[in-house]
Amino acid sequence: MAQNHPSMKLILLGGFLALIVSMGLGRFFYTPMLPLMQDGMSFSDATGGWIAGINLLGYSLGAIWVSMVKTPSIRWWLNIAGLFLCTGGTFLSGAFDNEIALTIVRFFTGLGSAFVMILSLAFAIEGLDEQQRIRASGIVIAGVGIGLALSGGLTLILKTTLSWQSLWYLGGFICLLMTICAILWLPRPAENHISNNHQTSTAWWKNKPFVLFFTAYFFGGAGYSVSATFLVDLIQGASDLSWLGDSAWIIVGLAAAPSSWLWGRAAARFGGHKTLMTAYVLLGLGVILPVFSAELLFVFLSAFLFGATFSSVVGMSMTVGSHMIPHASTQTMGVLTIAFGLGQMISPIIAGESTRILGGYDGALLMAGAACALGLIFTVMSYASLNRQKKAIT
Repeated sequence: MAQNHPSMKLILLGGFLALIVSMGLGRFFYTPMLPLMQDGMSFSDATGGWIAGINLLGYSLGAIWVSMVKTPSIRWWLNIAGLFLCTGGTFLSGAFDNEIALTIVRFFTGLGSAFVMILSLAFAIEGLDEQQRIRASGIVIAGVGIGLALSGGLTLILKTTLSWQSLWYLGGFICLLMTICAILWLPRPAENHISNNHQTSTAWWKNKPFVLFFTAYFFGGAGYSVSATFLVDLIQGASDLSWLGDSAWIIVGLAAAPSSWLWGRAAARFGGHKTLMTAYVLLGLGVILPVFSAELLFVFLSAFLFGATFSSVVGMSMTVGSHMIPHASTQTMGVLTIAFGLGQMISPIIAGESTRILGGYDGALLMAGAACALGLIFTVMSYASLNRQKKAIT
């Protein structure tokens, strides 16, 4: 039966708002809020790392769940559940003043973030060809960057007038408004698409280029997650730059917002794998720059490079990966999100513990830079393996 879908502009706007809810606020509001919560609740960087890690455990489990679901109607309701988990989790993050309750809330927020990240993006770009997907995914994923800038802006402007609890409540209210719009504007998947989604669950691990790409994306998650969790706290810990923390997070968001579209154009021209290689180099550079200097210019450059690359690595990896195993975009995105989620879950826990042991973030940032380098190496290997595979077929 034919369905009356919203216009393409409203569909992309719905996906854009969904990613603000799931990632920009649901996931990343924690970063500028972390120093305020540490002051209010008196917990350490190590505890902050564990809370972030449990949030990302929820994200990983959510990705596994989505990857196993093939029925379009169930995927639709999972996406709606994810939007409300992110909204409720954002609101409830301000309702508790002990670490255990907060950790539980952040776990379920992470679960919802994975549902929405995978499914809203898949619904928005479903039915488009490869070039259209690259452009459309860039627009949708810009929601992550705008959400980051929004979270940093809210914290910067209102932290002196609102308590950290009230800031979470405000974020939850904004999420609710955007959730309603996303549900109205994202198209419900047609039931007759179900037959296209059986291949990934049985064949992805037999595809060597994809397995190498999966591994690269795992290291990409590990590489980006340290800055994504601790950047504001890291900057505010530098006495001469403590005023810059929230501003740097806004720079990250503003750099991230157009980056997916710009990187998407580059990928359309030069190919996804080659463009990803460049992005990994710049991401790694952005991650490790604060190790070498805490000068203002280096901090701004680090924030800009990090923002300009991390969401694009996500978007391009999702798009490239979905075309490595045809006709199974949702399952492929789920499998890749598992890899990314595992990497980003482990990384902040190790980083938080290393700051406790070493007394600073340098070791954690160097580890994250090494992970980005491994992401680059495995992307090169995946590209080479894919070319060999194509030559063998021809």
